[in-house]
Amino acid sequence: LAGTGCSAGPYGEGGASAPILGPSGTWSDTVNAASDGACSPCPAGSSCAAGSTSDDQTDCSPGTLASSTGLGSCDACDAGEYQPGFGATTCIACPAGSYCGAGASSPSPCEAGTTSNVTGLNASSGCVGVEKDFWAPMGSALPLPCPTSGFHCPGREFDTETRGGLPLEVTVGRTTELVERFSDATVSEVRVDFTLETDIDTF
Repeated sequence: LAGTGCSAGPYGEGGASAPILGPSGTWSDTVNAASDGACSPCPAGSSCAAGSTSDDQTDCSPGTLASSTGLGSCDACDAGEYQPGFGATTCIACPAGSYCGAGASSPSPCEAGTTSNVTGLNASSGCVGVEKDFWAPMGSALPLPCPTSGFHCPGREFDTETRGGLPLEVTVGRTTELVERFSDATVSEVRVDFTLETDIDTF
């Protein structure tokens, strides 16, 4: 009987009263097999439940892999790796600017205002906040310098608007405030000694 043990799934041994399912991780299309010797290992990149035929082989889903033959189930990708495709035998290291939890089918980008310049990051806590005079869009490996004119970047810790995700435009109020601060500053007396060479009759 196909699909039950390894006679096209099942097999009978020693006058068994019912077909015996082939072992998990194997398959067989042989009908009326006498033993599990008729069973073949499930291919890498797929899994086979007990009693499988060739039609029952299941490709590993995204986020999982089967690195060897003969597996009854696929394994989740390790944290720090991901796999977007079906039937995978390996997983891919998470790229810089992102992190991957266990079983990830795609990388998760570091939040705007944070960066990560390493591969294989396994948690968002590894994404580091930008410092003063820098900013970073989502998924950044490195921070970007603040524009030199018309903007300021207080850093993620002190940025209450975008948390370091965008440069902040210098508003008119802020410019006025800076001018007022300068005008209120105390300027020390400056004295310069010099000699003026000219004819006294000029005066």
